[in-house]
Amino acid sequence: MSLLFENQFGEIIYNSVDNMLEVHWKDTTEELEDEDFQSFLVKFTEVISMYSTSAFFVNATKKMFVMSNPIQEWHDVVIVPKYIEAGIRKIAFHVGDNTMVDLSLELTFDEENSQQLQTKFFDDEEKARTWLLEKKTEAA
Repeated sequence: MSLLFENQFGEIIYNSVDNMLEVHWKDTTEELEDEDFQSFLVKFTEVISMYSTSAFFVNATKKMFVMSNPIQEWHDVVIVPKYIEAGIRKIAFHVGDNTMVDLSLELTFDEENSQQLQTKFFDDEEKARTWLLEKKTEAA
């Protein structure tokens, strides 16, 4: 695994074994402001464009940032099209037991553009990774 980017809120990693990018959120995300979150995701889309992968893994078990409705909409309009343009089709989230955080993630991927992606939420990291590595299919 290669660390591609890191700040106080998270890491972007390239997993060469599975040819997959990964985001690992840190427990400091409770202090995350909307602008910090947006900057991190813009950086992630820049990294995605440099790798030929159709899926990525998000470890959100330590994520404490609840995405507001405007951030969810921004994500759908600004970020998701960049995922799709880069060839991303599947995203797996390993989530913890923070209901509000998990719900905001799920609602974010219920937005219009996000419907073009296959997204699943898992409480088991191994199951999330296994699902990502299954035969890649087009998003429904």
